[in-house]
Amino acid sequence: MNLPLAPQTLAKPRERVFASHLTLYISVVLVAAVASYAVWARTRSIFSCPASGYSADRYIAYCGGANYGDYEHGAFWFNLEHALDFASEADVLFLGTSRMEKAFSTTATADWFSAASARYYLMGFSYGEHVSFAEALLGKMHPRASVYVIDVEDFFDPILTPPAQTVLYDPKAPDRYEGKQFWQQVQQRVCKTV
Repeated sequence: MNLPLAPQTLAKPRERVFASHLTLYISVVLVAAVASYAVWARTRSIFSCPASGYSADRYIAYCGGANYGDYEHGAFWFNLEHALDFASEADVLFLGTSRMEKAFSTTATADWFSAASARYYLMGFSYGEHVSFAEALLGKMHPRASVYVIDVEDFFDPILTPPAQTVLYDPKAPDRYEGKQFWQQVQQRVCKTV
């Protein structure tokens, strides 16, 4: 028995099929977008670096994520982490590269200065920073240190590294480094909870 089907009968299932396919398509696109952003964040942003070093007096100075890189130059120059304040109050100020900073970031150094009742600050910079940036920074911070320990390896070459040039001369640098500071706060919160 052949019965003619009314046009309304066929239209309803087609609309439902189209709507379910559209919903599926949008869901797949959204999941792909979120997943690709997560991969990008994990490989190219601050989230590519471990968040284990944060404390009241520590932040991430450099992260190898391609879209993050240097933070310490801006943290000092724009006093984002109150680094200038802390460095200005030190009795002994260490100047040099990040290698010097790493070498003296030990319990033995902290214990020695604690026993001597002296405050110290490790002002070492990545990129093998030189005297030109240190001189500008010291002029800005007016330190009260009575002893300076300087890692002299290439320190007195009058060169400005790319991060130093950025903080000194790029008008967009303050916003860029404040953004990096914001993302460190986000990373710290996210990594503590996840």
